[in-house]
Amino acid sequence: MDARERPRFSEEFLPEPSFSQKSSYTIFLLHCVMSTKLASLGTELDARHVQRDGNGQWTIPVAKGRRGFFVIAAEWCGYCTRLANSMHQARSIGGFPCYYVQGDRGLGGHLMKAMQAQGFPTVFIIDVNGGLSHYEGERTAEALCAAVAPVVTRSLFSLW
Repeated sequence: MDARERPRFSEEFLPEPSFSQKSSYTIFLLHCVMSTKLASLGTELDARHVQRDGNGQWTIPVAKGRRGFFVIAAEWCGYCTRLANSMHQARSIGGFPCYYVQGDRGLGGHLMKAMQAQGFPTVFIIDVNGGLSHYEGERTAEALCAAVAPVVTRSLFSLW
């Protein structure tokens, strides 16, 4: 078969993608972009790492020894991606850990209900014993640093 006899690409060989195929591709691209944004929150935990101690206090045993943050987030949530940007800035300045669970997947939904989280993102401060307390403050890098390390923050941000 020479070049003149070879079939040319046309709609019969390479049809235009249907609406559902285009939508799937768009959702896939959004998933890739959003998951990388959410990954800048910190370390993703399995929901089983968040436990209740004997006193009914929510704890993260792997986080004992350092203050930090725990976030229940979702990939599709715009507020979560904005928080991820602020959290990334704050972590690079303060060096504190941040853990997150995706509340819209697997056991994350059950954890969200058990912890009475009302929406995304829900932010908790981790104390040095691994205990969690709800954080209601601003979602800026300066406010996040101040919540975890109030003494160090003022001098860091005056230099920044």
